[in-house]
This record gives sequence, structure tokens and C-alpha cells, in this order.
Amino acid sequence: MHLAKITLQGFRSFAEKVSFTFDPHFTLIIGPNSVGKTNLLEAIYLVSKNQGFREKKSIDLVSRLNDEASVVGEVREGESLTKLEVRLSKKGDEVTKLQYVNNLYKPIKSYRQRAYNVVLFQPDDLQLISGNASLRRQYFDRLLSAVDYEYYRAKTNFEQAVYKRNKTLENKEHYGLLNVQELLRFWDEYLSKQISYLNQERQKIADFFNTESQLNGMRFNLVYQPSPFLDSRNQEQLARELRVRRTSSGPGLDDFYFFRLEGEASKNLAHFGSRSEQRLAVLWLKINELRYFKSKSEFAPLLLMDDIFSELDEKNSERILKVATEYQTIVTTAHLEVIPLIKFPIKQITLNL
Repeated sequence: MHLAKITLQGFRSFAEKVSFTFDPHFTLIIGPNSVGKTNLLEAIYLVSKNQGFREKKSIDLVSRLNDEASVVGEVREGESLTKLEVRLSKKGDEVTKLQYVNNLYKPIKSYRQRAYNVVLFQPDDLQLISGNASLRRQYFDRLLSAVDYEYYRAKTNFEQAVYKRNKTLENKEHYGLLNVQELLRFWDEYLSKQISYLNQERQKIADFFNTESQLNGMRFNLVYQPSPFLDSRNQEQLARELRVRRTSSGPGLDDFYFFRLEGEASKNLAHFGSRSEQRLAVLWLKINELRYFKSKSEFAPLLLMDDIFSELDEKNSERILKVATEYQTIVTTAHLEVIPLIKFPIKQITLNL
């Protein structure tokens, strides 16, 4: 299975209708900054995930010149062709987003079952090692939600329940203390069910990544650190939450730590890793992400690389290009010096101002 073609209209900088075709193996998108290379990759990502990788609000995805946008991906599997489409309609500051398979509307669960998986590699991924915990949680949540609808549902249920629990704490004077405690017990019980599944699956993915710990002579280890959920039966925790009016424990505070293993010793790369070690750890992470998706589907994922060669040295560039030969890969770059490193046939797309 591979992405054969994508057609955009009204999406970000692509106000007019335009189509791009891709090689089943390797496509290189070349052009200076600000010509829409990353927007094109985001459109490919959107068709897979029904969400852009830079999307904070859906309105960001629609061109300022348009009230509607569409992204259509054509996926080929042998002689079979599947059309995946995401349509966005803007009305004021609100955007409606709908998804279709072969022109038929599909609920998000059904749509994701038909869509392809993608692995995105971008310079900002270094923040997964050294940035704050929320970035790491979001990253692993996206991975797990892409292959496990039950995880997606548990995460959604968890977030909605925490919101309602927080509203109870915020309005404690309105409810009265006894009623607040009764309401909190209800949400505590509900949350515990969701948390059990989230914790279990987050640990499983860390264990999976650790089964392939070596890269370039180095050994890496991913450690999942759950934050225990302290419910309202814990009097100290209850007093704290009544004071701050927020739920202050549980998976919303979980973290993942990256270590380099050296014999019996280990080094926390966020605090003590060199820039080179952090880059290699991100490369290890992405290779394992590809392996993870491949283990969950009969089809290999699509690899997207957005201007990563500005961050990688020549050896690591050659290493990721070697990995890319196993997957359909679409790469953007403004750096022409990467071309001599590519030792296999490619399709080239040039974008100009």
C-alpha cells in the first residue's frame, strides 16, 4: 500500500486546487523556505490522522482566502485505489471537519481503520528528549490512539471526566462540602477505570521500544513514570485539591524518560546528554515508532521527514536514509547538499515562490 496522489484546495497556503503525485518508494520535495513544503507534509498527515501536526485550532488549516478546504489522498494497494478525504468548512471562528472514504462519510473510528499510518520526523522532535513532559505524553498518546481505538476512547473519557471533576472543585461553595465529596467519589470511580487502561498501554509501548535498544553502538532505554491517582479518600490530597480547585494527580502528570545505557550505569539524556546523543536518541525513537506501527498493521507506515537534515550530521543522515529504503518516504528539504547522500532512484518535486 502506498500514497499515490494528494489533492489540496483551500488548505493553508494552497488556496487554489493543486495535486501532487508520489513515488511508491522515495519522493524528495525541494524548495526555499516559506513555499509550502511543510504545509504539503501536513496535508498528508491530516489525511492519515484527521488532524494536522501543527494544528492548534482547525481554523488554522483553512486558507485565509477560503471558507472551505479539502485534502484528498489516493491510496493504491495493487490494482485497488481508495480515496480518503478530509473536508473543512469555516463559519466565523468555527470549523466543521468531516472525513470520507470513497466519497462516503465515515465516523472517525471507521475512517482511521481505512487510513494509512504515518511517522513524522521533524527538527522539533529534539524537544521530545529535553522539553517538558506534556510533549512526551502527547507524542505517545498520538501513537497509541492511532492503532488502538480503546486507548483513544479511554483518553477522551479521562479528559472529559477530569474537566467535570475540576468543575465540581471549582464550584464547591455551590454544591456544599458533603455533596462535593459524593460527586468526587463518583468521578474517582469512573476515572480509575480509564486510568488503569492508560497506564497499562503506556507501559506496554515503553516495553516494546526497549526490545530494540541499540543504535550506532549505543544502547537506549525508555522509562515510563506514571503519576499515581490519589482519589478523594486520601484526606491530604482532598484538602489540597479543595484548596487549589484542581485535580492534581494521575496520568495528566505522567512522564517518559530517555536514558543512554553504559554498562551497568545509565544517563538521563534530558539532563546530561550531549546534543549528539539527544539527536541519536530521537533517531532511535523514530526507528522504533516505524517498527511499532509495522507490528500493528499488515501495511508499513508512511515516513514523512520535514527538513531534518538541517539537524542531522552526515552519518545520521545516511543512517535515516538507509532506514527509509524500507518504507514509502516523503522528504522536504531546502538543503541541496543532501541529494548526493541519496544512493537510490527518487522522484523530485520542486516548489517555488
